[in-house]
Amino acid sequence: MHDILDRLKKMSRDVQGIVKTMIKYNETIVDPIDNVYLMEKHCVVLGKRINELPPGAVKDELTQWIAIENKRINENKEEFRIQFGQKLHKLFKEKGIEIKGQYPLLRVGMFTLKLDFEFGQVTLFFGPEIDRVKSGIAIHPQVVFKTVLDQDKALRSMDRTPEEYLIDLYHAYMRVLQLHKQSFGERTLITEVLREFIVMQQSRKFFMDPQKVHYREFSRNKLAFILYQIKQAGASERGLHFHVATFDATTNKLQSFWIPENEQGEGTHYSMVSFEKQIEQDRK
Repeated sequence: MHDILDRLKKMSRDVQGIVKTMIKYNETIVDPIDNVYLMEKHCVVLGKRINELPPGAVKDELTQWIAIENKRINENKEEFRIQFGQKLHKLFKEKGIEIKGQYPLLRVGMFTLKLDFEFGQVTLFFGPEIDRVKSGIAIHPQVVFKTVLDQDKALRSMDRTPEEYLIDLYHAYMRVLQLHKQSFGERTLITEVLREFIVMQQSRKFFMDPQKVHYREFSRNKLAFILYQIKQAGASERGLHFHVATFDATTNKLQSFWIPENEQGEGTHYSMVSFEKQIEQDRK
């Protein structure tokens, strides 16, 4: 008796799960092209739940139905590939932004999109696959469009001017020279200068109570954009020079740093930095 009840309870749970998932699936078929990956996700769940049902006419009918739907999904995926690029180009064009490249890599400003049509996901990189910004993005035109714009906005959000950042970078350079007993004007590792630069961006609260909650984080892409802004503001005229990394150093993030050269995402790996002119301004 208990065994029969347990099996009936399990069957009831399986049927309820199938019904709920089929309702969700039914909501997605109103736009079978844009929702193709969500439909596929629901079908995977349904397939597993259908397999749990006992043999019978209902299970056979559901198995046949899901086989037909999976075939339709695969056909819609091909159409999705075509429409995805067209819709994405249109969304960015309305913002005056041009998309370059071809599947699976698309360049949007300073970012690179790596498309995975098999699993329906997008990975966003800063620069040409330099630093991963976000992965697992749903491969939907509006979702990808919004993600790129949000990341670009965060990148450009600055609480200090390029001149103020330049002064901080100069003092960070001087600290590294002092640590290594180097003379002014000598080249020093850019990653070490940036380490000191990050320390200088911390608040008084952090130094009084150095907990993680008080620590101000800087991603590599944020630092790269700050350096780009410094360069664009005429840093070379102030004596700042970045020195190109050797080919071997470009693969080592402890030895080199990629900095954009323009808004189209072209850039260069640098390994060393130096100042040839002293900057007298005090830090604010």
